[in-house]
Amino acid sequence: MQKILLWQLVIVLLLSLIGVVFWQMPTGLAILAGGLLVLVPNALFGWMLWRWVDPRYPKRALSALFFGETLKVCLMAAFLVALLHFYAVPLAPLLLGLCGTFLVNFIFGFNAK
Repeated sequence: MQKILLWQLVIVLLLSLIGVVFWQMPTGLAILAGGLLVLVPNALFGWMLWRWVDPRYPKRALSALFFGETLKVCLMAAFLVALLHFYAVPLAPLLLGLCGTFLVNFIFGFNAK
């Protein structure tokens, strides 16, 4: 889990840097915000699993996975709504950061060892 979070952070920072260099600072910040919309709930989810799941009790572990995933999706939605409500964020760079961070899950999530 830590490896995936690290790669997510690296990809978000790289995309943000590209956004700042080729476009403007608001674009880079929007990409960063989109990435953090995914990264922060993922980190919370990983911490919850590491802290509270005991592999000796598979039913409890499965319910914790479902609860953690539900909490993660709800947090992402709440952060997205709050961000769009309180700040004038360009939507395309925000979605680029969001999708770039999700892409790390698909690329490295299945190959994590």
